[in-house]
Amino acid sequence: MRSAIQVLAISICSAAWLAAQSNSSFSTALVGLALDQNSQLRPIAGVPGAAQLGAALKIDPSIQVLAIGPHTDYVIGTRADSGDLLLIQRPLGDAAVTLLATGYGATAVSCSPKGKTIVAVNAANAAQVWTGLPDNPTTSGTFDVSAAGEPSAFSVSDDGQALLAASPAGSPVSIFIATGAAATRVLTSVSQFGGMAFVSGTRDALLADAASNQVSRIRDAGGAASASLLADSSAGIANPVDLASSEDGRTVFVANGNPGGVVLLDLGGAAARTIACDCTPIGLAKLNASDVFRLTDSASGLFWVFSANGPSPRITPVPPDPALAAAAPSGVQQ
Repeated sequence: MRSAIQVLAISICSAAWLAAQSNSSFSTALVGLALDQNSQLRPIAGVPGAAQLGAALKIDPSIQVLAIGPHTDYVIGTRADSGDLLLIQRPLGDAAVTLLATGYGATAVSCSPKGKTIVAVNAANAAQVWTGLPDNPTTSGTFDVSAAGEPSAFSVSDDGQALLAASPAGSPVSIFIATGAAATRVLTSVSQFGGMAFVSGTRDALLADAASNQVSRIRDAGGAASASLLADSSAGIANPVDLASSEDGRTVFVANGNPGGVVLLDLGGAAARTIACDCTPIGLAKLNASDVFRLTDSASGLFWVFSANGPSPRITPVPPDPALAAAAPSGVQQ
């Protein structure tokens, strides 16, 4: 299914999005974007290990940010008053706003591993997919995920042809697969949901079970769906909370909840590695550079970033904004 997309060519100074910084300010030193404790969108300036929050971007207060593109080249938001779904390109500079859907009422948005595809889900459990982001967004189809109840998580493949949906939290959690014109069906289940994703550039699904401390790969999840165990506790998997594929599709990153850290699983068969963290990860939110992820909540002050795009993967902190920390009410933990 395809529909025309209305491009609004809105000037950054005349409408919905006003940036406080120019894009050139961060052309060589930008870790990514994050929402602070006041729900303001801010650049993470610098490099992993020497980063800090920059000044907040000025955003129309009627726009709620639902997703940040994994390379910080776009943001997806919804208008609280109309439910319109918006694509904001170049949020740090000469921003352009594209109306993806009128009155869609999106409640959640998920980006594919490379960020070229998104899925937006609304209260009616319609999951609409757009490909070609950020420059040529095109609707590629809508999946009905009502069979999953009120899904708690979504993942979409880079080609937009396969969608994973997890049933509401509980035990067990069913994982549904939707592809093309085929009906949404149960793919598998996990005793306790620990994350799901697609391998970058493929339709192979990755699933983590936090109860059994196991990570599985399901090749061609929408077709033959051949499952295999990638790793378990013997490889360092411990209470996983999320997982993600590397940009090149060769490595799987698994965020451990307790003890905190990230396990690197080589899909070529090399030994697993664990990077410990003095933190409690809640997810893997991809940031600007390839294979750089936010592990903890940026809205709580200090947060932690995992970087695997160099010779030595590491986890480093990003300190809270001193101004926000000073303004926090007495007793608020920073």
